Amino acid sequence: MWETPTIVNPDAGNILKAVTFSDCVIRKTEGDPKGDNRVQVECPVKGHTGKENWTGWVEVGGMPIGGTHNKGDTGISWPMSPRQRGVLVYIDGDPMNAIVFPAGPSSESKDSKVGLLPKETVNAIKKKEGHLVYQLKTPAGAGLTMNDATGKEGVALQSHTGSGLFIDSPNKGSEPTQKEKEETKPRTAYKRGTDCVACKTQKGPGEVFKDKVGYVRLLGQNGSGLTIVDAEDGSGIIIRVADSKNSENGPSIFMSSKDGGSIILTAGAAQVQVRGKTGDVKMNKDIIQELVRFPVETDVVKPLMTQLAELSKTSLYTEVTTA
Repeated sequence: MWETPTIVNPDAGNILKAVTFSDCVIRKTEGDPKGDNRVQVECPVKGHTGKENWTGWVEVGGMPIGGTHNKGDTGISWPMSPRQRGVLVYIDGDPMNAIVFPAGPSSESKDSKVGLLPKETVNAIKKKEGHLVYQLKTPAGAGLTMNDATGKEGVALQSHTGSGLFIDSPNKGSEPTQKEKEETKPRTAYKRGTDCVACKTQKGPGEVFKDKVGYVRLLGQNGSGLTIVDAEDGSGIIIRVADSKNSENGPSIFMSSKDGGSIILTAGAAQVQVRGKTGDVKMNKDIIQELVRFPVETDVVKPLMTQLAELSKTSLYTEVTTA
């Protein structure tokens, strides 16, 4: 692990340091000469105070996790972050063979009741729901948040810009009352189990959702996107293109399965309505003009595909899969 041998004086204090976990801080996460995502840490208790005394490159326990299946192409990778808290231990008491594990969060101050955690988790803790929010979040802010709080269930998968996929599925059930100084009671409200929409084994919105309505939203940075509304009496889909940050302006398409089905296409002052129940098509203009076909393929699709092709050359997926 270290470039030069370390001699340890075998007194009681040093023996204790060698066989116990010690608090440390992650100082260097890039530059591992072996390319194993190892880190260098500062561990005052074990005598590694100051840059000149940081440890050598130490393996991280727990992450990444790999295996021999598929020639190693399986597992989880979650690199440590600079200044993250950890615990350092010597394997078999050998100072030349150390490993560091991610530790619990540090507090912002001695009076802080909440650790240095993702803000979504901190907010849940303040609402006494921290034990019900599960989260992964990168230093840039990309993350996956899953909420198990009854009546607030949902999943959010977001990029570092805040755009992403949002699934709001508030449950209609209730949880048992939790009492202080008593064992925490597990969830009793609806649990998915093996129910599956794709397999057509899921329960209906009226059986699961609070207010009998659930939402799935895929939103871009400006608010453009797709919203799916699932209700007991039917479903709806809204496709909207915003012209600026979260603007209500821009064209939209609304489709509903209610009343025999309907489609409403809106673009500026123009609107077309297709009503399945009445079997008619209505427009808010009484003059229909012959139009020149818009060259979608050449003016939109082709430039977009060229742009995506250029983007893919520098994308993370391309870099990783073609290395």
